[in-house]
Amino acid sequence: MNKFNADNKGILVFYSTSTVNRIVPDVWQEDINSILKQDFKNIDIIVSEYRGGKSLDNNQQIQNFINFIRSHGHLYNIVNSKISVFASGNHSVREATKKRGTYEYYLDVRCGLSFPKNNILGNLYNWLIQNEDIARASLPIVSNHDNGFPPAKQTGKGVW
Repeated sequence: MNKFNADNKGILVFYSTSTVNRIVPDVWQEDINSILKQDFKNIDIIVSEYRGGKSLDNNQQIQNFINFIRSHGHLYNIVNSKISVFASGNHSVREATKKRGTYEYYLDVRCGLSFPKNNILGNLYNWLIQNEDIARASLPIVSNHDNGFPPAKQTGKGVW
């Protein structure tokens, strides 16, 4: 354990995307590659794909993207419930922490956001560690009482 009582040192990046209106795996992969190229290596990623009830199990583009994420040792969560994208992101973080434990920091990255330089996440992490007087929120992300999480039977396939 580190001084923030997290199981994992570093940052969990939860990359949120939606396949309700369009499917753009080339954009997603570009965004994820910009995270993977960061000099800072204490990064884990969970992709939170919000489907909103659409059936896309046979979409080869999405399957290729899922395979890409998993080949790098990261997590993928499909949310089928018709809930807000924010609640689906919260659900995915909760699922990631169930599988891998807690992290020092959590960073929400939305589809279409790429990091233009390779030192951004390392600089952010170092700034957070060195500035202990800044406000931090410790959210009960493993709680079952957050009203933003959908019931388990509605969340899709789970984290893999």
